Amino acid sequence: MTSRTGREQLHDSISNYEAGDLPVARISDCICDCGSEVFSLGFDDDRGVAVRLCFACDSEVALLDSQEVLDHADSDIDLDAAECTCGGIDFTVAVGFAISGNDVRWVSVGLRCEDCAIAGVYTDWAIGYSPSMHLLERI
Repeated sequence: MTSRTGREQLHDSISNYEAGDLPVARISDCICDCGSEVFSLGFDDDRGVAVRLCFACDSEVALLDSQEVLDHADSDIDLDAAECTCGGIDFTVAVGFAISGNDVRWVSVGLRCEDCAIAGVYTDWAIGYSPSMHLLERI
């Protein structure tokens, strides 16, 4: 029996989640420009926003269409900090994409705790506009 890598565990948790009852067609791993793969994550489930912060270089990236949501918000959005049940805040991050036709229809942001290795989807939201395939590159 072959043991699963952390990335495989994370990808499995995203694929099995099937947000919006749509199968995940693609999963992309978040990797910082500095090469780091460990982040903290701020998110807002109600507005569909996720922002990753690199522990190595402190760069901040708004995932998917989060920057547009933040730019057009009527007021400041207070993001919830992702925290594992073990208390960990360092995560490997990946995004799952449900695609229908030529558009992304749903996104799922999955995290794998660096402390205890638990993996799961922390936030997800529907994409209700077209075209939306550009989101595949915004991780």
